[in-house]
Amino acid sequence: MDVDTIIPGCGPVVHDKAYLTRIAELMASIDGQVTASWRPGISLDELRKHVDLASFRVRIAGESAFVGADAMARSAVERAWQEREGRLEPEGLPRG
Repeated sequence: MDVDTIIPGCGPVVHDKAYLTRIAELMASIDGQVTASWRPGISLDELRKHVDLASFRVRIAGESAFVGADAMARSAVERAWQEREGRLEPEGLPRG
């Protein structure tokens, strides 16, 4: 889709596709790191220790302390772990 303006869920309105490119790179990095580190039975907490997203923090959130970037990454790592564990849970449903 070719657009002139993107309104992300959080953060400022953007007028180019650089933000989308950075998010796609973040997701690819998460998937690659999870794939490389996952083994049957690894806990989510242990897997998270093997995923380094520091290089994306400033690229996505800038100099602000935008917690949404961290929350999005944590969620993406959890989803990738669930997928590899064969227990992908529906999103948006209450747990418990």
